[in-house]
Amino acid sequence: MTSYIYLLACIFASFSLYFLPFASCDFLSLPEEPAVTPTLQIGETVTVGEELAADQQQQQQQEQQEQQEVQKEEQQKTEEKEEEEQVQEQGEEQKDEQQLQNEQQQEAQPEEQQQQEVQQDEHQQQQEQVEEQQPQEQQEEQQNQEEQQAEQQQQAEEQQVEEQQAEEQQAEEQQAEEQQAEEQQAEQQTEQQAEEQQPEEKSQEEQQAEQQQEEQQAEQQQEEEQQQLDENHETYVHREAEVKEEES
Repeated sequence: MTSYIYLLACIFASFSLYFLPFASCDFLSLPEEPAVTPTLQIGETVTVGEELAADQQQQQQQEQQEQQEVQKEEQQKTEEKEEEEQVQEQGEEQKDEQQLQNEQQQEAQPEEQQQQEVQQDEHQQQQEQVEEQQPQEQQEEQQNQEEQQAEQQQQAEEQQVEEQQAEEQQAEEQQAEEQQAEEQQAEQQTEQQAEEQQPEEKSQEEQQAEQQQEEQQAEQQQEEEQQQLDENHETYVHREAEVKEEES
């Protein structure tokens, strides 16, 4: 009974909706569903053919939309695949170019080494030819000059060592004199403090004798210091004269 109703609806729709491109009478493709009585509102009339055509149009639009989505997905996959292939091809091309450059560099390195070796050999040969062409007198003169320079340098170094030793010795002597003077001054201060602590019963003659002894000791110390300074000065003058004689 349901098939007859669909058949009649298709026949009616084919005549009433002939201008619609989506009209179809393929009732075999329709699912077998129970007939549903449409609900009508006030002032609205709907025929079975119009409802069927609308359902078919909606179904076709849905199928077209699904086909478009499938085509978009396929197109997107195709584009991604092409991009991957393009990137892979570019990477392979870069690898090939890099490998080619490396091979060219490896081929060029032996040639550069050979050129450098040839240049070194030529330079050495030129130097040997120049040395053979120089007269023997020039070689002897050059050797004498080198020996004189070496002797002068050695004399300068020895002179520098002697001056440094003289300065060190003079500094040590001066330090020893200063230390001796400080010790004598400390002894005098100690003696003076001891004299101040002695009782006042000491006679004036003893004080004068002690004062004279201190003065004599001070004069003797001053003479010794002056004698030492004179000796140091004479030694320094003598060394300077020796250095000047060696330089001349």
